[in-house]
Amino acid sequence: MLKYRLGLDIGIGSIGWAIISGDSKVARIENFGVRIFESGEDPRQNERKSQQRRGFRGARRLIRRKKHRKERIKGHLQNIGLVKIEELNQYFETNNQDIYEIRVKALNEKISPKEIGACLIHFANNRGYKDFYALEVESLDAEEEADYEALNNFDKLYKSSNFRTPAECILEKFKKDGQPYPDFRNNHFKSVHYLINREYLKNEMHQILEEQSKYYECLSSANIERLDAIIFDQRDFEDGPGDKNDAYRRYKGFLLSVGKCMYYKDLDRGFRSTVISDVYAVINTLSQYRYEDSEPGDYYLKPEAARELVQTLLKTGNLTMTEAKKIVKKHGITMSKSDFSDDSALSKAIKYLKVIKNMIECCGLDWNGFISEDQFDVDNYSRLHQMGELISKYQTPKRRKDELKKLSWMTEPLLKELCAKKISGTSNVSYKYMCEAIQAFMNGETYGNFQANKLKERQENISPEYRSMLLKTLDDPEIKDNPVVFRAINETRKLINAIIRKYGSPECINLEVASELNRSFTERAVIQKNQKENEKNNDRVKKEIADLLQIEVGDASGPQIDKYKLYYQQNCKCLYSGKTLGDIELVLRDKSHRYEVDHIVPYSLILDNTLHNKALVLGNENQVKKQRTPLMYMGNQQKEDFIARINEMHNKKQKQISDKKYKYLMLENLNDENMLRDWKSRNINDTRYITKYLIGYLKSNLQFNSNRPEPVYGIKGGITSKFRRIWLRDTNWGKEIKDRESYLNHAVDAVVIANLTPAYVEISSDNMKLGQMSRRYRNTTNDEYQKYLKDCLVKMSEFYGFKPEYTQRLLTKTNRVPSFVDQLEKEVAIRFDEENPELFDERVQAFYGGVSDFVIKPHLPIVSQKQERKYRGKISDAEPIKVCEIDGVLMKINRANISDLKPKDMVRLRTADTDLIESLEEVFETFPTVDAYLKTYNLKQFKTV
Repeated sequence: MLKYRLGLDIGIGSIGWAIISGDSKVARIENFGVRIFESGEDPRQNERKSQQRRGFRGARRLIRRKKHRKERIKGHLQNIGLVKIEELNQYFETNNQDIYEIRVKALNEKISPKEIGACLIHFANNRGYKDFYALEVESLDAEEEADYEALNNFDKLYKSSNFRTPAECILEKFKKDGQPYPDFRNNHFKSVHYLINREYLKNEMHQILEEQSKYYECLSSANIERLDAIIFDQRDFEDGPGDKNDAYRRYKGFLLSVGKCMYYKDLDRGFRSTVISDVYAVINTLSQYRYEDSEPGDYYLKPEAARELVQTLLKTGNLTMTEAKKIVKKHGITMSKSDFSDDSALSKAIKYLKVIKNMIECCGLDWNGFISEDQFDVDNYSRLHQMGELISKYQTPKRRKDELKKLSWMTEPLLKELCAKKISGTSNVSYKYMCEAIQAFMNGETYGNFQANKLKERQENISPEYRSMLLKTLDDPEIKDNPVVFRAINETRKLINAIIRKYGSPECINLEVASELNRSFTERAVIQKNQKENEKNNDRVKKEIADLLQIEVGDASGPQIDKYKLYYQQNCKCLYSGKTLGDIELVLRDKSHRYEVDHIVPYSLILDNTLHNKALVLGNENQVKKQRTPLMYMGNQQKEDFIARINEMHNKKQKQISDKKYKYLMLENLNDENMLRDWKSRNINDTRYITKYLIGYLKSNLQFNSNRPEPVYGIKGGITSKFRRIWLRDTNWGKEIKDRESYLNHAVDAVVIANLTPAYVEISSDNMKLGQMSRRYRNTTNDEYQKYLKDCLVKMSEFYGFKPEYTQRLLTKTNRVPSFVDQLEKEVAIRFDEENPELFDERVQAFYGGVSDFVIKPHLPIVSQKQERKYRGKISDAEPIKVCEIDGVLMKINRANISDLKPKDMVRLRTADTDLIESLEEVFETFPTVDAYLKTYNLKQFKTV
């Protein structure tokens, strides 16, 4: 069996791979290549392809459900003998009568069976607004405020004149003399929107059917109730789409998609808003600090101090950093920061205890009675845990209420409070694992040590039978929820399987892990400082938003924070038009798209979602801009004013906009090569996550042809780059700046990665750190440098058997670091030569002295590209309304914006609205487009005559 190591350079849309066979004495490049695949992101749109598909799928699902309701109504009316389906269909094709007039008429007199059917189908298409938490919610959050404002707007009209039904109100308030239909649409340009409460429509439907039952015996009470159920019944959120009893349906409710714990595969992940999850998050945060015992001077967390920290958290429902430091100080322990600690993280970790304590005490119940129970017994959950579990599980108000009522000790006031709480989210691990971590912490073991021991135990307990020669299909909900990551990992899985089928199991696999190691000490310090300052600024902004909108600080949303910052950064003006925006409170409360945060350069092209690439603009400006840069859509005068305004903001002493933002704003078109390079650099961010996951995935699931305790090794990106320059410095592949236009870069990196052994990775990492120290102190004689060097010599001797003299030479002269393949530079120059293909076979033959012992004969570099599946027919169209036959040819019917219509479109226009057709014909007698007509008369919308 071939003895080989595999190197992988994994990105979002590419995988470079290289096989190095033999041992260090006779190692060679056995094979290499690059796999290119689509990342799942659409460069033309501001979202992933999966998001687009999800949006289209959601729209199709709503259309399908409406259609299903209408078919059921027609079928039911035919079954009870009221009207035939064919008669109803014929009615809709020929009738243009205002449905609101029919609905009002039906309250007092007999209407035809077809008109009854039309009314019911209109209700099915427009069921009204049903507040998900209508049963118990008393206070509103920022996200719901726009909907509630629209509801209140209609309520005021509806109750102002004691209308019997919404139809009466709409006819009276929204239909003007001479208009064929009421103007009741919530267009985005309208300043006032309206929503009708679903209960109002249900009552109207019952009034109509009860009146018509006087004339039609088939409209019995049972049949009316059946129609009510068909039109207004709504599935519980927990059930998900489709038949909840179908075990094989594609999309299931979220309770069946929670995912499993990585440590206990048979247990579900726990919900985030529970007492166990809160305590687990707190001990995780506290474990990021150092605990030094003042007596022996050792780093050690005393169990009694750890237990008091947990007890204080439970007793008060909160724990501040000041309190934590006081508690450990009582026990003779000094608590100090590490590189990973963050004082503000502690308060953010407590999501449930603060809220539930306040609820319980507001209801007049004894908090101490609740916390006196054992909170960490997974066989007998406490009352606190049971409440958190139920309100996390059940989002549908009635179902949540029913489940909470099953708790024998539940009181009505507490039930009301719990039903009104909106909460969601899961942890990554099970309650059992969390409780074990909490118990270990209370015994003096920090979470980091506990987790490391658990991971080691998990690896040791994986039986050889569990590991297979080939990797099985991924079945991890967390990964599947991120389609970009899932695709990269799945393509890696298929590539590894293909290699194993040809070469057998590998000895080891090296993966590149991107990191900040290639940054200097000073750069990392500046980044860390900026991150903390940004977090403080965000906390300040959240508080100001909360005070302004009279909401909780935690309810201030991300979009509101962006709007708030951009509003003042832009001097309260639209960045594109220069027009003054509304009051800041109106901007923050807006849900009607009057004010929008726009990506200056389409997000999909550069994947920059920071404020550098965002602008607060008027909604109509954003609608015109579309997927372009500002300078691409503006007219001459607007462009001139815009450039002057942006230059002024950028040239001020205290710059209002950053250099990066200025570059984005001044971008002339979307073909700028520098921008595309920035877009490609985004790969590093996701690569870090993908590779970390893969290391654990491969260790747990793959058989290896060795007894190495760590057969999968993560290589840091800075090390790969450094060794590439060292080993390949005299070739085109070893330049300081890569030629990123060539996909073969990924394969070259994979060759370098496969050559890196753990010992030389340590050498390189230590060399970089020593280099940082020497640059910082400008010498190598300082105490910090000398101590680190001494520790390195001891480490390399103890763990790798390196002689101190050899180690010191490598650490101070990095170009002496050897590669696993002896003549790597020469071999790469031959195997990756694309310029002289006619000499390839001759040079390969001369270098290797024959190629008969290769599994696959050496060949010119190959880049394989995965072919994306292309669909044809109805499925390929994003938003077809329907397909119909015209003159014997199947044609797709799509929606069109009226303002985009031109005279030539009239022959293809398909609508039953004769008033619209007549109005368009009249417009086209004078104007070339509808848009020209609207601009001439300064109209915001097109109305029929």
